[in-house]
Amino acid sequence: MKNSEDDIDYNAITMPFRRRDQNHMPWQTILAEAVRNGEPADFSNESMNRIYAVQKLETRTRYLHHLIMDFNIISNRVRALLVDRLNSVGDKRDFSIVSIGGGPGYDHVAFWAVLLFIRSMNHNNSMEDVRLRTRVFDLYKEWEPIISEV
Repeated sequence: MKNSEDDIDYNAITMPFRRRDQNHMPWQTILAEAVRNGEPADFSNESMNRIYAVQKLETRTRYLHHLIMDFNIISNRVRALLVDRLNSVGDKRDFSIVSIGGGPGYDHVAFWAVLLFIRSMNHNNSMEDVRLRTRVFDLYKEWEPIISEV
């Protein structure tokens, strides 16, 4: 699927990380073993963390994106706050979110996707001066290098 705005083929970029065999998903074998043994997960291998982060990006961001876009009182209020901020000027367009157990920054990506969608509904809004700051609290400090890249 190509993004008409910049012609980047995201599907082609992420496809190698989506393979379902153990050679391409070593993290899954390790995490499954930890669960079977009742042990905490091991996220000490940074290269496997990067593979995990990309392979789970679509599904993990989808959960929060769908929750924000759902029709319920809390989701409606969150969207109203986002729209109000996008319609503001100056530093009022800064967003700060806190993510509990957010791993490699999935919540940040989900909120940014929602902001881009809201902006697409109202072309008068520029995203140039919009800042989204995310503070992630996670049990595993090993996510920090990936979070900073996100």
